[in-house]
Amino acid sequence: MGSLLVISAHAGDVVWRAAGSIALATSAGDRAKVLCLTFGERGDEVDPSVVLTHPPADPYNQDHPAAARMALRARVLAQAAGYDAPGEPLGAPPVFFEPHQPEQCDFKPDVLLDITPVFDTKRKAMECLPAQQHMWGYYTDLARRRGVQVKRNAGPDLGLPHKTMGEAYMRLYPQVTDRLS
Repeated sequence: MGSLLVISAHAGDVVWRAAGSIALATSAGDRAKVLCLTFGERGDEVDPSVVLTHPPADPYNQDHPAAARMALRARVLAQAAGYDAPGEPLGAPPVFFEPHQPEQCDFKPDVLLDITPVFDTKRKAMECLPAQQHMWGYYTDLARRRGVQVKRNAGPDLGLPHKTMGEAYMRLYPQVTDRLS
């Protein structure tokens, strides 16, 4: 069982950009925790295998890069040997993000995620935010466009459904591996 930690400046931001990832992880039996930095909300200490957060640059939402800086600092401190903290240093989970306005945030996705099996769950989560109905269509269309990218990059052998839905992410740290695949 893996775990997913999502760090967000606002509760709604999680729905728009990561609800598919959360639904996919939990439908596979993984744990998902959301840490919302909005006043009055708090998260617990976890040892995540993946972290999703905001982009380090966002000219329209200065609280998003602030949340990203906090998440990245926490990741560094959690894995730092010699840092005065209880317990052993934790691992170094990969950190991913997708911004609301990718063109303004130097976003170049290098991870595409097929969320087709859980898109209806993401859509229902979006609909729980009636004050932002204008975003429902935008993020449905974006998931459809990301689905096209998923299919194109996966190749014809995977037999993905015609109406593939996706999310795209950019890694903040390089992947460490013992072989290229």
